[in-house]
Amino acid sequence: MCVRAFSVLGKLSGISAITIGKMKLEQLKKKLPNINISIGNITERLDTNEIPNMTKQEIIDSIPDDWEYTEHNGFVHIKDETGKMRIRIDPPDKMTKCPHIHAYDNNGNLLDRFGNIVDRTSPAGHLPYKN
Repeated sequence: MCVRAFSVLGKLSGISAITIGKMKLEQLKKKLPNINISIGNITERLDTNEIPNMTKQEIIDSIPDDWEYTEHNGFVHIKDETGKMRIRIDPPDKMTKCPHIHAYDNNGNLLDRFGNIVDRTSPAGHLPYKN
């Protein structure tokens, strides 16, 4: 789900978008039983298809509390609760001229913006985000 979806759900339910964004999926399903809520392909609140519409901060805010976040020299590494790399946020480089992320599934496969597995060197694995 994305921030836009949180806003829509908030309007439908009377719950603020910020509150919805911080809820766990099961809590949200209990509060909104008549709304079909899907799960993102990276985390409950993050889907590769939504990344181009998100800012760096929105991406970081969407990670689960038990994931590890580190930042060094403009690079962000986000690892899941088991220590697996799940998201890399990179500044522009010689291959990709815009800030972008690399998203990985639970098995370490690089994902394109539609959640499909792509080769580690594929340009489709460089997902631009809203700067």
